[in-house]
Amino acid sequence: MLRLLSATVSAIIFTALLCLLQYTPKDEVEPGVYHFGLGELFTIYLIYIAPIYLTLGIGVSWTADQYIRGKFRKLRAYVLSGAGITGLIAILAMQDDFILPALLLSVLLGAAAALVYWLTELWVGRICKKSRHVHRVRA
Repeated sequence: MLRLLSATVSAIIFTALLCLLQYTPKDEVEPGVYHFGLGELFTIYLIYIAPIYLTLGIGVSWTADQYIRGKFRKLRAYVLSGAGITGLIAILAMQDDFILPALLLSVLLGAAAALVYWLTELWVGRICKKSRHVHRVRA
């Protein structure tokens, strides 16, 4: 349950961050050229990002919890996994048209997405732990 909540919150946070980076303010829009609004960008990005977080993010998290002890070792595993997964997806998407800057950007975004997941998992874990503690004290 903790991983599912972490993945969902992480997907929403990372989608919001990407939307803010990609959004073009109305004053900078060229006349006659359509640009997506913030809500449209958020919806489109969430459709792509959420399944990746919900499948690969939860899978990497479970695997790291099974085999790795220590917060910062898990962070390293998350970041390397995120970078590796997005790098592989980028290579598969490029096929014959290999572009190094696009690959590096994909790897960087994957590492950032993994960092967001790791931080969110810590945050959600602390909130759930405090919530359980409050319920025990009241009982």
